[in-house]
Amino acid sequence: MADNEITSEQKTVSAAAYILPIGWVVAYTIISIFGLKTTFSRFHLKQGLGLNLMFMLFWLLFHLFHVWILVQTTMVVYVLILIYAIAGVQGGKRLYLPFVGKFFSSIFTFIA
Repeated sequence: MADNEITSEQKTVSAAAYILPIGWVVAYTIISIFGLKTTFSRFHLKQGLGLNLMFMLFWLLFHLFHVWILVQTTMVVYVLILIYAIAGVQGGKRLYLPFVGKFFSSIFTFIA
């Protein structure tokens, strides 16, 4: 299969990479086992891992310091970015996450 042909299986698994850390682990496992490693799937694995790590970090920090309005704001922002990312996946696009997407792609080089 050519790298520029994006199948519905790749879209589905790439979308799962954004949905909570367990979704990322499932997506990574499926992509590795079934040979769906393309630039499209690797891109979304990197973006999904970065989004989930960033969300968990902010949620934990705000929760530890009892800043409840920021905990709720973090949840809302996560859901909005999640919708943006999954819409991009289903459209077959490689859209960087706002503000931090290029950074995530550059630091998660172990996903290759």
